[in-house]
Amino acid sequence: MAVEANNKVWGRFKPHPSVHNRNIHRQSCRIIKEVQKWAISRWESETRRKLASGRVGSKVWWSLVKNRQGYSSEDTIPPLNRKDGTVATSNQVKAALLANHFAAMMQVTDPERQPPHLAPSTVSRMTEVVIKQAQVLHLLNTLDTSKAVGPDKVSPRLLRSCADLRTRFLLLLLAPPLTCLFQLCLVQEIWPSLWKKVDFVPVHKKKSRSLVGNYRPVSLLSITDKILESLIAQQII
Repeated sequence: MAVEANNKVWGRFKPHPSVHNRNIHRQSCRIIKEVQKWAISRWESETRRKLASGRVGSKVWWSLVKNRQGYSSEDTIPPLNRKDGTVATSNQVKAALLANHFAAMMQVTDPERQPPHLAPSTVSRMTEVVIKQAQVLHLLNTLDTSKAVGPDKVSPRLLRSCADLRTRFLLLLLAPPLTCLFQLCLVQEIWPSLWKKVDFVPVHKKKSRSLVGNYRPVSLLSITDKILESLIAQQII
């Protein structure tokens, strides 16, 4: 309800950015933040209650772990309206409607057109990309743990927690093997097939949630893949 109210306020503020509408929008944003904090606090207390009850089986435990990592199978898309006036309610049909809509958005009007010629912006040349363990460890330690998982289902929280975990009873060092893996990818010129896959998630943009056209696709890639891309991009820049 808070999000719907904020969307309405934003719809009035965007075409009419008056001081009055700006203040109303700011107040609406503050309300959303308060509701978000309340929801997070409630979820955390409910999770603690379930874990402390002593009746948490393996299925519930794994469900809590996946939810904490950002991977959830909850149904977040409401029934969608088709063009013929009918309503799609099953997950399979809703996914097909969204997939067709996103595919139509990605079509190129003239795929055979040659790209324009761009003059070189630099005369510098890069002969090799060197991956160092310290760089990998730094990126692992600075990962945003709130990011969603990709097709490989490897959580950024797991990567960050086990980047260099040394305790009395446990030794988990992900930085060295990942460094070796990244180096092999560059030396052998092989990109793992799983890193080429992507999960598309529909995100609501504005207005009615029942219209397919009001959603945009967000691509979720493998976190490990993005780490290697960041290392290469840093050296190119």
